[in-house]
Amino acid sequence: MQEAALNLRDHGWAKGSSGNISIRLSTPFSGDPGKLYYNAPLKVPELEGSHILITRAGSTMEEVIGDPEGSIGLFGYHEGKLDLVWGSGPPTSELSSHLLILSMKKGNVVMHCHMDAVLRFSSNHPGGRTLPGGFGSVGWFEPGSPELAFATMNAMKEHNTVLWMGHGAISCAGSVDECIGNLLELERELEEILDG
Repeated sequence: MQEAALNLRDHGWAKGSSGNISIRLSTPFSGDPGKLYYNAPLKVPELEGSHILITRAGSTMEEVIGDPEGSIGLFGYHEGKLDLVWGSGPPTSELSSHLLILSMKKGNVVMHCHMDAVLRFSSNHPGGRTLPGGFGSVGWFEPGSPELAFATMNAMKEHNTVLWMGHGAISCAGSVDECIGNLLELERELEEILDG
């Protein structure tokens, strides 16, 4: 999580409290169950029994780097509830998208960021535009909404990285490095379109 936060910060993609990260553990956590629960915004039975590290709502990447326990939570998913077993909550406001993407089992790492290139592209192409192969896009939806989550999940059926028009980008991969690579490639493609 700290490596991911460093990358988002250093690329200038997570100013202030923008940007969030989730990592599904490859094996369930074996510690004691937590005593604090949050209702998941969506029921995602494919994640039953999973444990997921998720950035806390409103946390900055600087906080993730310097104070992991105060800015990240380790949650167990059980019957539509998130059981906080370590760290801090509540989880990111973009939780719906993270949960649906992780349920697709395309990778264990999901990263959302706000790149300047996305906002510039959205301003210059308000009606949207077909992106080069490898990238999906969805129109503008209320941030954190189930509508955004379901549109993103549909786009993720064919792509690993999706542009959120007027908002940012989200990527899913097997590692932090792969996610960052996907996001860098999207940024380059958008800049080429904008400069061309």
